[in-house]
Amino acid sequence: MANLSDDLSANFHALGVGVGYYKNLRDLPATVNDVTLLQRTLLDPERCGYRRENVQTLIAKDATLPRMREELARLSWVTGPGSTVIIFFSGHGYRPPRSDSAGYLCLHEADLDHLEETTLSATEFSEAIRALRAERIVVILDCCHANKTAQIKSPGGAQWKSGLPDAYFQALSESGGGRVVIASCRDEEQSYVLPEDDPRGAYSYFTYHFVNALRARAGDDGLVRIQDVFTRTSEAVRSDTRQANLTQTPVFKCEVEDNFPIAYESAGPPQAGDASGTAQPAAQLSAPSAPSAPSAPSAGPVITIHGKNYGQQAIAAIHTGDNVFHGEKPKPRESN
Repeated sequence: MANLSDDLSANFHALGVGVGYYKNLRDLPATVNDVTLLQRTLLDPERCGYRRENVQTLIAKDATLPRMREELARLSWVTGPGSTVIIFFSGHGYRPPRSDSAGYLCLHEADLDHLEETTLSATEFSEAIRALRAERIVVILDCCHANKTAQIKSPGGAQWKSGLPDAYFQALSESGGGRVVIASCRDEEQSYVLPEDDPRGAYSYFTYHFVNALRARAGDDGLVRIQDVFTRTSEAVRSDTRQANLTQTPVFKCEVEDNFPIAYESAGPPQAGDASGTAQPAAQLSAPSAPSAPSAPSAGPVITIHGKNYGQQAIAAIHTGDNVFHGEKPKPRESN
């Protein structure tokens, strides 16, 4: 099992994007918490066992469109045929009214009057995914659709996140074999955040339950598999939101039949007295220590995605500075 774990951890990669604070849109602080929680779980040596250099996060003011493009380009160099990649986005998505567009992911600088220059379109995201050499790719989008003037609070007071139409998720799932796209809710639904007074913390319903599904007991082979994780997440989200008189139904789209692993469990079988067979609750996880910078790619060809060129050495230089997230909670954006 030790050799298997080493092989798996070397081939597991993740990029988490939690925008949190926007220049032109309503802030969503819970999205930063979502990505921090996911990071802690993936790096937990007794659970998912991802290597620190293989887990990168972009949060708050670092979650910009240029940085996301750079990270997607970097993944195309550091992954290969045996790799599994998770790309997780928590934040606003946008669908223009009266438009055939599949929608846009809104990064820190998103401006709804200048979509092509400040947001990530379904077309560009799909091209970036096609450029990845990884054998298996899981894209998780925790956002839902809304119009340009959407508010972050519904009439009932529940916090929700603006987002994307079904066409965005469909475009990503058709970007090549071995692709899975998970949406936190259906096209016509909203993606909700736990109430402010909820003792579990300031997370979205989806991310909280997705992380708990990752930390649930694995199968007899010690592997945590994508379809099992989604099934647990979906059932928990639907049940939890229903109790709050809300409706949220996660969606699973894929171009694969294999229930492939996205993590492994190194903690061994449940101990005596552990009747539930579940892992430590997500809310009780401790903060991670600072992740090390990823290995610098060797000099190589420039990769072109959606008409933009990315050189390996230029991207590597970014990760030798202070741009790697170290687990600190960002300060709220100052008002103008």
